[in-house]
Amino acid sequence: SVPDLAGGCARASPEALPGFPATFEDSVFLSGPDSSTFFIIYDGGVQVSNSRWSFLPGTPDDFRVAKPKAKFGGNGNPIVFSGSGELGRFDGDKDDPRFSWAFGLSTNASSGSGDGGGLARLAGFEPLAWGSPYTRGAYLYSSDNFGVGPPVPAIVASDAAS
Repeated sequence: SVPDLAGGCARASPEALPGFPATFEDSVFLSGPDSSTFFIIYDGGVQVSNSRWSFLPGTPDDFRVAKPKAKFGGNGNPIVFSGSGELGRFDGDKDDPRFSWAFGLSTNASSGSGDGGGLARLAGFEPLAWGSPYTRGAYLYSSDNFGVGPPVPAIVASDAAS
């Protein structure tokens, strides 16, 4: 159990991080022509463990894995990923029954290269309320670099200059 030092923040289970009321584990997220994001960054954090995503044909160019809620000032909890990333980026995805079925659906993962957008499609921070002093609170964290390159901690954060 993760201790709650914040004093009663919501969590999905005793094992979940405090302040993270939504937890996804062993999940597959698939985009499509009418989608714009998988996760909305807002007040409550989202914990994503051992999961994969894939961008199906027809996915809009502005699709991102995560986007902040429109006009969000950033004073919330991030999205935390562990053992999660684009389908095909992790060794064994093709043989893992949790994920192997999705290879036939996606053109970007069928080769196993997982090159359907990579880090460029992780986050879009355009909707942030840039005048807010809390915009630094809008970020994604991965304990293993989203499955790209060496498995080291990584943060993708908002930057008004980009």
